[in-house]
Amino acid sequence: MENRKITLVSDDRVEFKIPVGPARLCELFDTLCKNADLDEVCREKHIIELKEATEGVVRKVVEFLEHCYTDPMAKIERPLIDDNIENILTGWYLDFIKMPDLTQQERDDTIFKMIVVADFLNVAPLRSLCAATVASMLRMGVSDMEGFKKRFNITDSELPKTEAEELELRQRYSELFDLLEVTGEAGDGVETGENLDDDGE
Repeated sequence: MENRKITLVSDDRVEFKIPVGPARLCELFDTLCKNADLDEVCREKHIIELKEATEGVVRKVVEFLEHCYTDPMAKIERPLIDDNIENILTGWYLDFIKMPDLTQQERDDTIFKMIVVADFLNVAPLRSLCAATVASMLRMGVSDMEGFKKRFNITDSELPKTEAEELELRQRYSELFDLLEVTGEAGDGVETGENLDDDGE
């Protein structure tokens, strides 16, 4: 099995070959393997194209999959047990998500793009890690919609305009909203997902 690999392709056409073991952390690929002969899947040189994911983002995703395969990430409790992600994560996973070599904006963009990739590939631990990190950012320093838009460089045109769009947004980022739910006294930062939708009303 060690020689069997699949290929992830970034939007700038850079290919990353990843062993089947780590790749099966992606439920998208794992389901394919369960429904077909694994040798046949690999002979077909299975390729998964990740649109809107740059080389750097896909490289991070591959790095995560390969590490998580040998050293599984501990479950992150919901809601967050602490506002500061550095008091929740330790070791490799904390170093992975801090990305000290990037600017704040580059890090924010990378995390959000990894959420999209994790959602597409259905990688539960990566989605959980990124969602927890964003939830920590919000609870540490964003308390209203204007602050949220400024922190993550979001324009009004990108916000949901209808109930259907809002429902789709909540479904896509359901894990983030779960992590933001706070038990305890009100008034400490962002309390629930609803605070991000009422535009401060």
